[in-house]
Amino acid sequence: KLTLMKRKLLLLWTFLLCFAAGVSAQGSEVFNKISSLDELTDGEYLIVGKDERAMGAIPSGKTYYSAVEITATNDKITNVGNAIVWTIKKVDGKYIISAHGSYVASKGSSNAAQAVASESSASKHTATYDASKGTFKLTDNLQTDRMLQYNANKDQWRFAYYLAKSNQNDLMLYKKATGTAPAVSKPTIEGISPFYQSTTVTLACETTAAAIYY
Repeated sequence: KLTLMKRKLLLLWTFLLCFAAGVSAQGSEVFNKISSLDELTDGEYLIVGKDERAMGAIPSGKTYYSAVEITATNDKITNVGNAIVWTIKKVDGKYIISAHGSYVASKGSSNAAQAVASESSASKHTATYDASKGTFKLTDNLQTDRMLQYNANKDQWRFAYYLAKSNQNDLMLYKKATGTAPAVSKPTIEGISPFYQSTTVTLACETTAAAIYY
């Protein structure tokens, strides 16, 4: 039995070495804060509330979109997953917000939001920018007294449509930078082989902020 266990451990270590030789590292995607309507062009965005919470892009099944904690440094956000990335595009002078095959829309006269399956007048918004606050107002196309905003009240962190006269918060937009991805160094793996009881394996990459998948 002991011999069999040793053999299994050695086989596992050999597999890890072979697999690690083929792993790849991925450079960080960068989202830059925009500060004008001219910058609000078709692309991928993070929709962010005032206390560094981003609007979740996956419908929660509730009447609002969840708030996901993020970190912004020097008006940049990096290392995000597609669970908070939105596509914004302009159609006939209005803005449409979508992700994962659904579109953001208001829900009648209530403080709510919903994911709809198709692009329509109900999923369009007008946009204005307040330079004094550094925020965007995204007003519903049909319910023009309601805007997509962030609720910063404790334990109520969420994104939904609220009346313009409400005390909720307008939004900051971070747009994904376009261009060639940065070069990434080949990952390395270090450890002791063979081993019989336990060992430490170290995966590393010289490229700053690179992610190693294994």
